[in-house]
Amino acid sequence: MRSITLFSLVSFVILSISAYQVDAQTMNWQAERFIDQNDGAIQILRPPFDTTGSLGNDYQIIEAYGNAFIGTPNGGAGNAGSWVKYEFTVPQGGDWYFWARAISTSDADDSFYWGIDIADADAEANADTDKIDIWDFNELDNCPLGECLVFPTDWLWFRLSARAAGPFPVGPTGQGIDYDNPIPLALTAGKHTLHIIGREDGTFLDMIFATMDAGFDANEDPLPIVAVEQQGKLTTTWGNLKQAR
Repeated sequence: MRSITLFSLVSFVILSISAYQVDAQTMNWQAERFIDQNDGAIQILRPPFDTTGSLGNDYQIIEAYGNAFIGTPNGGAGNAGSWVKYEFTVPQGGDWYFWARAISTSDADDSFYWGIDIADADAEANADTDKIDIWDFNELDNCPLGECLVFPTDWLWFRLSARAAGPFPVGPTGQGIDYDNPIPLALTAGKHTLHIIGREDGTFLDMIFATMDAGFDANEDPLPIVAVEQQGKLTTTWGNLKQAR
């Protein structure tokens, strides 16, 4: 079983965008800092948050980056047509490896849909299409604990994954993920959008991180970060700070 290093919350220092040097090979942002949404089933939630999984397990989410996260509580409104959208700038074109800090507590509470550079109307399909795919947590080889269908109530980092065709290559196991041998998402430099689309209630998302380092493991490697507020935008962009090793 892979050992997990728990992340300590860091003190966030707000810097002006003009004074900050962005790392050209990493990107990350908080899940609640989307620029648009549809339907509202996906909510911004704040810890401490008491909830119940689909298996009847009561638990409490006690922390989150920025003291907020997103998701649809179990038993809440249906997810059909519900999405949030992020705009981000890729500093360097090439292969990018995406991660999500998420909680999933059963095989009925373990996924979102996602789409890169799609129209808002495409995000409302609520199905696995050629434009959107499924981001599985603790299932279908996306299993940071080394064993699938084990569902802790703590935050873990999960690689971007997919099940079928869509915008993501299919991996050697027939799915678009192999946790130890990840498949990258090829992106050009410049502006892009990411839609996170409701699929299963009871799945929660705290932060999204992307790197060009194929060997990086967000569950094992340090992730020191400093917040940068973009003037005039709803979104917050994050830069990874390098540290001596």
